[in-house]
Amino acid sequence: MTTITLDSILAIYALDQAMSELVPQRPATGAAAEQVRNLAASAPPAIAAGLLLYTDDLDESHKVSQCLSTELGALWHGIMHRREADFSNAGYWFRQCRGLIARLGIDPVELTDLAERMHLDNPIEIVQMQRDEWKVVMAEALK
Repeated sequence: MTTITLDSILAIYALDQAMSELVPQRPATGAAAEQVRNLAASAPPAIAAGLLLYTDDLDESHKVSQCLSTELGALWHGIMHRREADFSNAGYWFRQCRGLIARLGIDPVELTDLAERMHLDNPIEIVQMQRDEWKVVMAEALK
């Protein structure tokens, strides 16, 4: 099994290229996205859920995250619902992992509010906040 690190993920698919939409319409295409999805296929579920989000594969990420009965699983689940524009459901999942959110120092609820208001315009500042959040959560998953 290949060891997955944040650096190895970013070497395959650069952060400034991934998750370019707040609410993606379909999974990312291309060799890099496919390579990350291949990593997800053999990764532990808490890592796979995040890798699938990274490639905008919301349906597959949902299948994985809904089977994780941990705060990390709830956080990935909430992020997935935000990215599919199910903003109120995202909030439900974020309430299930308040301790982890506080420990990580992120505010997915604020990001959800911003995404709900601005997802049609896709402002780069909010997209970057999404990428930064993903990086923090994935670093936690990789511990």
